[in-house]
Formats: sequence, C-alpha cells, structure tokens
Amino acid sequence: MPELQLQPGEAPAAARERLKARSLLRFLFDSARFVADGDQEASPDLPMRPNVELIVTISWDSLIGKLNDPGLTSHNHLVSAGYARRLACSANVIPAVLGTESQPLDLGRTQRFFNRAQRRAMMLRDIGCINPGCSMAGHRCEANHIKPWYLGGETNLANSALLCPACHASFHAGHFKIVVVNSIPYVLQNKALDPEQRLRRNWIFHPSAKAIG
Repeated sequence: MPELQLQPGEAPAAARERLKARSLLRFLFDSARFVADGDQEASPDLPMRPNVELIVTISWDSLIGKLNDPGLTSHNHLVSAGYARRLACSANVIPAVLGTESQPLDLGRTQRFFNRAQRRAMMLRDIGCINPGCSMAGHRCEANHIKPWYLGGETNLANSALLCPACHASFHAGHFKIVVVNSIPYVLQNKALDPEQRLRRNWIFHPSAKAIG
C-alpha cells in the first residue's frame, strides 16, 4: 500500500477519510462516464478511452494559453479557458475554425486519439499513473499527450503518458512537468515537493527505477 500522505495539520484518521471520499467520487465519475459514452472496451488491460463528445467554441489564443477568455459549449454554457484546454486533451472535441463573421471555415475530424494497441503499450510501460506517489491503476488512467495535440503534439508512444484524471488536470495546470528519457516518461515536480529537482518515475509501480539528475 502507498504511504499515507498527510496534509498540514491533518490526522491519519482524517487523511484516510479524505482518501476514501476521493475514491468514492472517482467511482461515481467513472460510472457516469462509462454509461454516458458507452465504452465497451473498459478493461483492466487498457487505459480509459476519451471522454464523451462535446463541442466547445473558443478562440485559438485562449486555447493555447495566450488569453483566458472563456469558451462556449453547444449547450450555451460558459467554460473557463483552463477547463477547455483540459477538455481538448481528454474529450472527443471537434475543433472548428471560425472566420471574422463567425462563419465556420473548417470543421476538424476526431482522428487524434491513441488507438487500442497504443493504449495497451502504455499500460505495459507505465502500469499506472506516472505521477510519483499516485496509486491509480492504469485501467483507470487517461492516455495523455505530453505535448498537447492542439499545440502540434503527435499521437505516438514517445509523446504519451498515463495520468489519472486528477493528475491529468494537475499536469495541465502546470503543477509538474513530464520529460521523456529513452522513451520513458519521467516526472519533474515543483521545488516545493522535490527540492532536489530530479526526474522520477512512480515508485509505487516502478520501485527499482532510479531518479535522474
């Protein structure tokens, strides 16, 4: 079992209750996601498929992080630029290029997702979430583009890593970086969590892996 990580001023019993609540919330979201997208490939041998399809209209500058203007869903709901960037990585997003008069100029196709063979290879390589200390098993993780697809990242194993939904969001929020060394993804945490600033694999799934740097 992974070591129980306590937050400042937190008792072990409270930490266990927090982790239990987090696990129940994940189970609820996983169940809703499975029903909503009809994923028939759910298996302990494969990471999760992309999320349900959603169309979000957002400016290119906001999508790539130059601006923070919100996006608008097809249901007329506003979503933050950060959340739109998160969706662009893990959802079945259809990109639309609009002209100055908001006329659609080009409608992209969803052909950027990792296929079944690639997800199986990721599972064999990473086993679970690559973020050190995370205990999420691989079949409950998402296949992440290290360099985002919308910024030109390729859909191949050299640009991939398994991340659980929580760590996936944390990665896109800039809380840690992923560096590939000899086709293996390593994590570089911020200085508050890792003062040594070394590249590390997840010691839960790869206890014999050595830190680099």
